Amino acid sequence: MLIEHFEAGGGQQLTLQWKPPGAADFTALPGTALTTDADVVRVTAPGRKECVGGQDSPGRTALTGVHPNYTLTDLRPEGFEPKVSGMAWLPDGRLAITTWGESQTSDGEVYLLDDVTGRTGPDKVTVKKVAEGLKEPMGITFVDGRLYVSEKHQLTELTDRDGDDVTDERKRIATWPYGGNFHEFAFGLLYDKGSFYLNLSVAINYGGATTDPQPAEGNRGTTIKVDKETGEVSYLAGGLRTPNGIGRGPGNGLFVTDNQGGWLPASKLVRIEQDRFFNHYTRYGTARPAPSTTGP
Repeated sequence: MLIEHFEAGGGQQLTLQWKPPGAADFTALPGTALTTDADVVRVTAPGRKECVGGQDSPGRTALTGVHPNYTLTDLRPEGFEPKVSGMAWLPDGRLAITTWGESQTSDGEVYLLDDVTGRTGPDKVTVKKVAEGLKEPMGITFVDGRLYVSEKHQLTELTDRDGDDVTDERKRIATWPYGGNFHEFAFGLLYDKGSFYLNLSVAINYGGATTDPQPAEGNRGTTIKVDKETGEVSYLAGGLRTPNGIGRGPGNGLFVTDNQGGWLPASKLVRIEQDRFFNHYTRYGTARPAPSTTGP
């Protein structure tokens, strides 16, 4: 933010004031609020987070219900507590989900859930594990009778040969730069007209600072396109940090959400078209070249 102030006659001044939460009136903003300690990255660190105290809750208010137009139904059978990282609907109404597993392991799994729509509940939902041994899958989609999963390092095709839903064959469709960092996720998985779309996040250090140099030689912090038949990877946009959301929006445009931290002061929503991206909050702005694909 830049404020330009000109005063020529004397006796005038420009004052910046604030009203912090709980304060009754506006007061002059202290200089300490405009500085930060050197070499400190103020971002959320990895790991489990817990509320402290009986009155605390995530966010500003506790979620006590849903919009009146919706009905909230518990669908989780007793004992089934998956760490869901991706979901995809099958044409027959079943829901496929991926589970994260644990960081730096290959404990990710795929489940098929039935009776998850209409008048149902946890006593009616059925769960079947159809794949395991996946490396932190973060996206899943169903194309031409087969499930596809985005793992940290590759796009994987899951094939059921005998019709029992359980994966009999796993095939690597494509790979992308991966340096072994815990934060090098492959987020989301869309399919359209012969190509898959997903996001690659950059590597970071524990504590939140961006890893410099990046351990993977290549384009991380990007939105990529993968040809279903050839496995060719095309880079559509760069300069992203933790692009943990991807979907289709108005005009069938490709939209991506990015997460605050490091050089990115705030989370954002961008629209991506071919090799350009547009800032949603300025009505998509003016087309400009994609920035560095590796980040600072």
